[in-house]
Amino acid sequence: MKSIKFIALLFLSFNSIVAQELISYDATIEKAEEYFESEEYAKASESYKKAFKIVYENVVTSDVRFDAALAFSLSNDKKSAYKQLSKISNKGLFDAYTNYDNIVNEEGFESLRSEKKWKRLVQKIKIKEGIAKSKINAQLIESLKELLIKDQKVREEFTETLQKYGDQSDEFKKYGIKVNEVDSLNFIEFEVIIEKHGWPGPEVIGEEGVNTLFMLVQHNNNVDIQKKYLPLIKKAVDDGKEYPTDLALLEDRIAMYSNEMQTYGTQIKSDENRILYVWPIKNPEDVNRRRLRIGLDPLETYLKRFGIVWNLDKHKERTINSISRMKK
Repeated sequence: MKSIKFIALLFLSFNSIVAQELISYDATIEKAEEYFESEEYAKASESYKKAFKIVYENVVTSDVRFDAALAFSLSNDKKSAYKQLSKISNKGLFDAYTNYDNIVNEEGFESLRSEKKWKRLVQKIKIKEGIAKSKINAQLIESLKELLIKDQKVREEFTETLQKYGDQSDEFKKYGIKVNEVDSLNFIEFEVIIEKHGWPGPEVIGEEGVNTLFMLVQHNNNVDIQKKYLPLIKKAVDDGKEYPTDLALLEDRIAMYSNEMQTYGTQIKSDENRILYVWPIKNPEDVNRRRLRIGLDPLETYLKRFGIVWNLDKHKERTINSISRMKK
């Protein structure tokens, strides 16, 4: 949850209406949890309802929906409790099955257990859980783990070479070539997987497997290849087999490589003085709204990891200069 200090910084950075929208989801969920802990279930229920109206459906995780369903059940709002439990059972393929044992054993759902609707719901979740387990492809998971190890190992060694010899050294330049070689070989295996399996979701290869697949696309610096797989990844997001946040990263990277403005502010470059900056963003005033909607943290928080302080006015000024250079 966001600290009071962080909330204050947000208010200083944006007009009050936008800032309130940005912080309100986390703040409202936090309030709901406080009410729940103090056994004020009706107030907790109202806070959950307010929070769910703020963000897109895919931002709300199943554990939050589970807690909300508990609050609704304990405040005797059975309709809302069933609604959240139903969303858990239908929520794509990342975590739709993880709460089955918790649901059937949770004492807070006691008031629902005697109803036929409850029995149908838990039966549906149990069946889905069984189907999901039967789809796991252990061999493919192992293959993706090997690709992940190769990818991470060469990048760790690349970083060590940079730290030891510097970015102007022959050693560093040679290792850059090695990274490209490993990426190329990994991508050949990636294309074999895609040709055979399509884009397998986490019910087939687990979340780490999905992350590895996406990483292989991200690490291929050929923008034409990234564009080739963009429609496939978009469909995977629509089907609940890929994260919207990953899609945002890829769309932003393609935009940067194509000398176009990015949408979510995920891409960072360094200038001629080796100072990091954010690649130009479309409508930067609204970037945090767009980030929030798909589950990304505010841009200020993201940029702190790179030691960058977000300044909207300076970004606009740099964007004007960047566009001038792009047109030349």
